[in-house]
Amino acid sequence: MSRLKKLILMTGMSVMLVVSLCACGAEPMTITEEGMTITLTDEFTESTMANADWYYESDSVLVMGIMETRDELEEAGLEVNSLRDYAEAVIDTNSIPASVSVKDGGDYMYFEYNMVIEDVEFSYLSCVYKDVDRYWMINFACFADEYDELKDSFFEWADSVEFN
Repeated sequence: MSRLKKLILMTGMSVMLVVSLCACGAEPMTITEEGMTITLTDEFTESTMANADWYYESDSVLVMGIMETRDELEEAGLEVNSLRDYAEAVIDTNSIPASVSVKDGGDYMYFEYNMVIEDVEFSYLSCVYKDVDRYWMINFACFADEYDELKDSFFEWADSVEFN
């Protein structure tokens, strides 16, 4: 085969490889749990985690939701009158650093923090929502060194949350 034909063949194969890699992007996947809907991607698979109402994971991210009713919060001795109260109660009762600040995300409040678990540092985006008489906390987590790269996706997924 001539050198020109090899070059043309290699260029064509390179273009096909790039096109096939671009076509393999993740597709949106809508999840409905306990009257709450969130859109993640099809890279996630359902799993289980203690104390979580639902839990999904991918190769680099975990997402979990915890729902609590107003009555459950009162029974636990927590006075929660607003979404900010709920966010601050979550911070206080879960050993999250006190320096964490609660921010307004529009339809939800959120806070960001890092924790070291078994010598590995993780970053979290915790978003809290109110639905009639229920409060939800949805946690997005990843390795700390990947957080900046994944943060926009976390907020995109957080913005997709709806209640039925």
